[in-house]
Amino acid sequence: MSGPIPEGHPARKFGWGNKKSLKDDPAKAGIAVRQYLVEHYKEHYRADRMNLVLISGESVDVMESWVRSQFAGVPGSRGSRTRFDELPLCRGGCNFGVVPSSRAQHKVSVSFHLPSWLEKHYGKKAEDYISHLVGHEGKGSLLALLKEREWATDLCAGIAEQTSAFWMFDITVTLTEQGLAAGPGCGLAAVQAVFGYLDMLRASPPRKWIWDEMKAISKIKWDYIDEEDPSDYVSQISGDLHVVPVEHALNWSFLHESFDADLVLQLLNEYMRPEHAQIHLQTNEYDAQSAAAKALIDAGVVTRASVAHEEWFDFDFLECHMDIPSVCGGDADTTRAFHLPKKNPYIAENFSLLSGRGPTAAAAATTAATATAAEEILRPSQHCPRRIGPADAFHPTYHLLDDKFRLPKVATFFRFTRSGVRSSSPREVAMTHLVIKLLEEVLCEEAYLADTAGLHYSIYMDGCSSIDFRIEGFNDKIDQLISLVFDSFSRLETLFKDDAFQRVKESVVRHYQNALMKPTKHASFLRLQTLKHHHEDPRDVKAEVEGIAADDVRRFVSSVRAKGRLTTLITGNCGEEAALVIAKNAADRIGCAAWDVAPVESVLDMQPGPEGWILRREPVFNPQEGNSCIEYYLQIGPAADVQRRALLDLVDQILYEPTYNTLRTKQQLGYIVSSGTRLTQGMLGLCITIQSKAHSATSMEGRIDEFLASFAGVLRDMPDDEFQKNVNALIEHKRIKAMTISDQGERFWDALIHRDAAFDHREADVAAIEATSKSDLVAFFEHDVAPGGAGVRKLVVCVEKDQGGEGGEGGDSRLLDRHALAAYFAEHKAYLDESVLHV
Repeated sequence: MSGPIPEGHPARKFGWGNKKSLKDDPAKAGIAVRQYLVEHYKEHYRADRMNLVLISGESVDVMESWVRSQFAGVPGSRGSRTRFDELPLCRGGCNFGVVPSSRAQHKVSVSFHLPSWLEKHYGKKAEDYISHLVGHEGKGSLLALLKEREWATDLCAGIAEQTSAFWMFDITVTLTEQGLAAGPGCGLAAVQAVFGYLDMLRASPPRKWIWDEMKAISKIKWDYIDEEDPSDYVSQISGDLHVVPVEHALNWSFLHESFDADLVLQLLNEYMRPEHAQIHLQTNEYDAQSAAAKALIDAGVVTRASVAHEEWFDFDFLECHMDIPSVCGGDADTTRAFHLPKKNPYIAENFSLLSGRGPTAAAAATTAATATAAEEILRPSQHCPRRIGPADAFHPTYHLLDDKFRLPKVATFFRFTRSGVRSSSPREVAMTHLVIKLLEEVLCEEAYLADTAGLHYSIYMDGCSSIDFRIEGFNDKIDQLISLVFDSFSRLETLFKDDAFQRVKESVVRHYQNALMKPTKHASFLRLQTLKHHHEDPRDVKAEVEGIAADDVRRFVSSVRAKGRLTTLITGNCGEEAALVIAKNAADRIGCAAWDVAPVESVLDMQPGPEGWILRREPVFNPQEGNSCIEYYLQIGPAADVQRRALLDLVDQILYEPTYNTLRTKQQLGYIVSSGTRLTQGMLGLCITIQSKAHSATSMEGRIDEFLASFAGVLRDMPDDEFQKNVNALIEHKRIKAMTISDQGERFWDALIHRDAAFDHREADVAAIEATSKSDLVAFFEHDVAPGGAGVRKLVVCVEKDQGGEGGEGGDSRLLDRHALAAYFAEHKAYLDESVLHV
């Protein structure tokens, strides 16, 4: 949507480009696009409009010699880049729009154009001060009031776009059905609350203590910043150099040089008033909300409305003219409900580092006294976690004191595994998801303060048998956040209210309603549903969620906590004794009784040969979807088999680029083409995915078969030196170290949960890869991957935009309906899931 942006403004240009804009339309107009591109290149691609950033282990002198040799010929002397500071900001015009959404959602956005000269004041962070408060989630915040009135579930605020013509400040509210209908309708009641909060900020002089908190947090984050991916880092810096001087290119986004209350008020008073706003409602109920917006004409809310068409993405939307100040101006009662946040108690103060040389003498003695042979097996090296505490402890705890990153940070992982759960059901999945979302709801206001201070948590589930907690950040105050999370979990049934339950329930229903909207997501789900005995269908889960009441969840969460096991991993700047205390406190807060935790038969062991191959086919979930998708999956075997892991990784290494080049670039089967390995709860697989607008998913199976069959010859004929290059590249990749404590912890957690605590599996992989010959790889490929191989176990998933089109439904004997999955599992051998620990 162009909104009020005038004709000729650079922001009206279609910035992405497609065949129509770059070829078809120019050809009709007699425009030589290539000539325009050449002229543009000559005019703008010059040294004084370019930035170059290098990261290397070489010396500065060596890098300078590289730059001079490679870039000396770049022309210069055209002056600095073109700017658009003098263009007027876009205001007025069609200031309210209704836009269709293919996803089940209602979002209302309030946007303001701010002046681009703000980039010169990056050290004042005036716009960050406003976004910090508008986006706050604590008591007295905008979101807190919207939730209290049952109007919204989420809110985000901040600079969404920066150009040399303007900056765009967006406030986006995710609405409930009640919030969509409240007040004048069309989400405008929530917009009125937005302006009420801005009125409160205007009436409250900007507080230096809030800015000082932001400064302190930013300084801590900068002082102890994690290493970034080098390619992403240099790309970011090169772009930033267009905005900030060299001396601040690295830290300008963290830099707080001076508090300027007048600048904050200038933004609020001159640029962020209702008369300067653009409001957009994006909804999957477009027809109903368009009619509701047009009906507001009779009420005097909207002066006129007209349907417009978005040319490039081909959809209709409604443009409206509205006197926003009179309709949506903040009312006094709403404004009085807001107040500024409390001081943040989670800001770290102690940054001392532990030795990182192993446990203390006392802890070491305790460990030695309780160590068992099994524990020694689980201690592959001093750089891997090991189990600590009593050997017979029901709740296992693993720990590694960091001696690599030397940062005052910790990453903690907890898995609560329910006892006695051998099978799931859509209802139990629905209940577990509601428990997690309700826990996030009761944590929201307090945990937001921790999040702004660099302490983060996430909660997610694995089926309905396990709930995982990941809590990480600066170690100084992390125990407070861990205590908050597990204390809230232990009393959840008493903490959430019925009205909050209805709001959370609505968001969970929408989650499952949207789960299969993208064909690639739909195909991945069908694959997992076929392979995992208990991977419930989102359509069934949605139906269950709709029938669940608040008291049902209260009874469920109380029973869930009664019996189970808590597995803990703590890595980073935390000693062994402190780790044991954290783990014990978390388990004690849950209060679960020790109980046998049984493994679950969850992953299908497919049968080789055509009689064992499986086909899943479903129409696209969204009837307006124009793409089909295929997931072509080959099951390889248990991940515990290190030799097969090495062979599969080598196939993936060699196959990745030719898959894209052949199926996308040469054959042009689809826009999305990829290949890669899969690990499904202990079972390895190889997967090729194609999303296509031009071909049916069914027809693409044959194209993939042909490609893999021909690639067997490519492998056989591959020169030995090329094979060795791929081996070396894969080994180098395996040896890439984790870049952060968080990344390292995630690797260890994956090994603990999914690889039977094989923390050194990468070292084992390298040894197996080094021992693999080309003949080994060819034999593996021909037996387990290439069509016709005796060991091929194939699952093909087709998500079709039109099942009656190319390829057709047919009578394929492999076709397995989702309702027949349970019977199919009962007839076939299943692979035992080892993800539930028994140590």
